[in-house]
Amino acid sequence: MKTSTLLPLSLIVGLVPLAAQTVYIPSGTSGIGSSSNANVGIGTSSPGAKLDVQGNAIFTGGGVFGNNANITPNNGLILGTTVKTSSSSGGQGGIYICSNDAVTSRLESWMALVTDATAGNRRLMIGVVEQNVAWRNITLAESGGNVGIGTASPTTKLDVNGDISVGVNAANTSSILKSFTTSHAAGNVPSALAIGVSDGWMSGITINDVRDGSVNSQSIAFSTHHGGVSAGTRMTIDKDGLVGIGTTSPGYLFDVNGTIHSSVAGGSNLILSKASGPSLAFDNGAGVQSAMIEAGVPANSNRLEFWTNTSGNTGLVERMRIDNAGNVGIGTTAPAKRLTVAGGHPDTQLRLFSDAYGQGLDGGNTSVLTLWASEPGMTWTGAGIGNNVNPISTGGLARATTTRGSSYVRFLENNILLNTIDATGTDRLGISIVSGAVGIGTTNPGTYKLAVVGKIHATEVVVETGWSDYVFSDDYRLAPLSEVEAHIKAEKHLPGIPSAAEVEQGGVSVGDMQAKLLAKVEELTLHVIAQNKRLDEQAARLAALEKENQQLRTR
Repeated sequence: MKTSTLLPLSLIVGLVPLAAQTVYIPSGTSGIGSSSNANVGIGTSSPGAKLDVQGNAIFTGGGVFGNNANITPNNGLILGTTVKTSSSSGGQGGIYICSNDAVTSRLESWMALVTDATAGNRRLMIGVVEQNVAWRNITLAESGGNVGIGTASPTTKLDVNGDISVGVNAANTSSILKSFTTSHAAGNVPSALAIGVSDGWMSGITINDVRDGSVNSQSIAFSTHHGGVSAGTRMTIDKDGLVGIGTTSPGYLFDVNGTIHSSVAGGSNLILSKASGPSLAFDNGAGVQSAMIEAGVPANSNRLEFWTNTSGNTGLVERMRIDNAGNVGIGTTAPAKRLTVAGGHPDTQLRLFSDAYGQGLDGGNTSVLTLWASEPGMTWTGAGIGNNVNPISTGGLARATTTRGSSYVRFLENNILLNTIDATGTDRLGISIVSGAVGIGTTNPGTYKLAVVGKIHATEVVVETGWSDYVFSDDYRLAPLSEVEAHIKAEKHLPGIPSAAEVEQGGVSVGDMQAKLLAKVEELTLHVIAQNKRLDEQAARLAALEKENQQLRTR
């Protein structure tokens, strides 16, 4: 049986040349002394390093290489089947390269290939201890080849417990992938994921898991900032899929708090689509729709409708529509003309207003043209148009601008009135047309085509009527003057001429009177001609008598 002798290292060193300074331990040797500057070989007679092992090395009780022989890891290399660290009472087998804090003797940084008694629980780990409290490590787990950062038990291919920051620059700005967890109390954010850029203010996308009663609700927020001055959430997609821009609490599928501008080269479009008819609604900011534009799409009824709410917010009412023929209706859903305006008795008016100098309705240089249908307090069926005039609900017509006069035309049943209102507000009757007859200064022309209450001044009047040349007909009976004289004595007016009472009661017809007066002139002319003939005959007889008398004297 072969035995080995334990020799002091100094003796062994002394047996070999000093230049080599090599220690050789034959197979089976159980111990060795020590000597400085000596290479130790195990399983080799030519060690090339301070410790040169040719073959397997087994540490059944564990081993520690470092400046501390304690099983608790210190600076150096730990090899063993059970390694106890200062942070736990148990241990795991493996290889550790570690560094301890010289003051607290706690493990500060380490790299380890470890395993424990649980099958499939071998891991490669690199880690540090943050302020002697929290463990921060990278783990490559045997199960599934999962990699964990900040966790010793990764459950996915890459499992990060903490934030990810990429590309920190001189401006302290970095790209961030951040996840965090807070309490699960109602209203809190139990978990969230943020992706973006940060220099102290986050710009990016945050996915939240918010506690809503007993149910977790997910939402997505998009944030930007400008030097922290205008930082905030710009767009939100809530748990119901509602999208908000400028609001974190959208109430509709697309809810914008602010102004929308669309600009595309060649034009831009906003397209709304809905099978029953798309609409564009306007909210008053208190959750009440103040107005709406709706497109009707039933077959052959394509139209555009305009709605507004009442003054008391009792509901939307359609005010105007454009039908598929291009007809516009205000106050009606069935416009029959290019523009149809319908309304109640007091409220069907159109106004054209001009204010060139910004003086307001009562300014001196304003113009107001009003068109109305139905006349409150006057007629149900009347219509009209006027300058500086306004039908009022209490009845009658008033001036729109009280510093000026006005004029208007009223279109009534079988009657047209053209009136004026002077600067004092007094209504002046103008022209009335009734059943084709015209009255000036009167609304009742009677049986006359033109009736005038007041004086008429004209440079020429032409009257077309019958004339009196019949007096010169051969069969015309010229009343003898004795007969005329008798009629005058009896009736106190010429024959064929109305009396004063008749004229006072019914007036005279200018044309008829002119013809009658002409007849009297013509009759008078005939009487003068007849009288002249008699005078000529008498003159001839008198001349003959004078001649005969002269002859008698000369005898």
